[in-house]
Amino acid sequence: MNHSSSKLRIPISSYGDLNLIIDSARESWCELFEMAVRKNNQKRNFLFVSKLLAKHIPIQPSVLFEACGSLVEQFNQGRKLQVNKDGRLICTNKTLVIGFAETATAMGHAVFDYFEGDVNYVHTTRDSVKDARFAFEFKEEHSHATEQLFFLQDETWLKDAEEILIVDDEVTTGKTIRNIIDEIEHYYPGKSYHIFTFLDWRNGENTSAYKQYCKDQDVQINFYSLIRGEIGAINIRSNMVGGHNESDTNEYNAKANGWQFHNCQLPNDTALTAKNGINSQERGQMQKAVNKIVAILKPHLRGDKRSVIGTGEFMYVPMKCAENLSGSNFCNATTRSPIIPNNEELYGIKKSLSFNAPYDANRVEYLYNINTQDCDEVVLFFEHTLVPNQIAGLLQALDKCAYSYKHVVFCKS
Repeated sequence: MNHSSSKLRIPISSYGDLNLIIDSARESWCELFEMAVRKNNQKRNFLFVSKLLAKHIPIQPSVLFEACGSLVEQFNQGRKLQVNKDGRLICTNKTLVIGFAETATAMGHAVFDYFEGDVNYVHTTRDSVKDARFAFEFKEEHSHATEQLFFLQDETWLKDAEEILIVDDEVTTGKTIRNIIDEIEHYYPGKSYHIFTFLDWRNGENTSAYKQYCKDQDVQINFYSLIRGEIGAINIRSNMVGGHNESDTNEYNAKANGWQFHNCQLPNDTALTAKNGINSQERGQMQKAVNKIVAILKPHLRGDKRSVIGTGEFMYVPMKCAENLSGSNFCNATTRSPIIPNNEELYGIKKSLSFNAPYDANRVEYLYNINTQDCDEVVLFFEHTLVPNQIAGLLQALDKCAYSYKHVVFCKS
């Protein structure tokens, strides 16, 4: 890791600039993120647009998986955990991995996938979960959607965990992480915490606050990142812009517009996300589901270069499917996060599609940088089967990208 401190002024298109102090880095900052401006968010008006997450910028799955491997390597330095026949590290302590919704659900799962043994994974969510045996909520105060929900199918995963691995793509002040640790310590105190993040921007004041927090709460918190630094002066003009313009989808006919539909009809109890938690044994069930989806899909694919799109928190399974498809596959996902697009160089959001959310017609969702790779085929994934009018807005928006071949995959009945 490079330990020489450097000061940078990063332009954010015509919106202004942001100053960074980078204390240490395993990668050049321009390999990890670009900048963008959040739409109508007064709590935090800028955004680090990750090049590693497969959320806002389409990437090949290996990019995320290898970046997570770098964080796991840091974690294992000095530990020297044994490696099993599949190349996974064998946890010697009872371990719970927690990924943050919505951007880091696949990132958290990728970290979890590097471990074996007595280890479980759950990601926070903004959706309700049926039949959860344990739940609490906490705040992500700077976000466009502040409520984070935590559900577990088995409370003993948290109760008995000796080590908690918290995964988020970016840490700015660390307050959200402290909020979830407060909740965990309220129920089951005395854990050891390890924070996996690509970008750690905690300044001197935030770092001191963490040291005092650890002392006051009698907890241990360690951080692992690809960049460690501070955010300096922020100079951004107004980010208040108009709202979403709804499209008329009443007469939209998806099949007439070239969309093919593939219903995989997996049982509803098949684990395709970790919003209720999964253990290392259930990993095999998920891989079998991925194999089935790929087998159903493969005979219908015609393109050589493909956009593979997840929806909301449902990111990891589409990425694992993409990993097993022929050709070049670039993954990203829809999001709730409103961001201003701009086609200028080095700006992180070049293209923006907006549409009524498939699972909630009263909410607007977005898809960014779609088909900036000039793909000839698109595969859009949904965890559950939906009726045509629920997804018409998204399909109509994607029609603007002029794909030659267009597919919708419904995983569960």
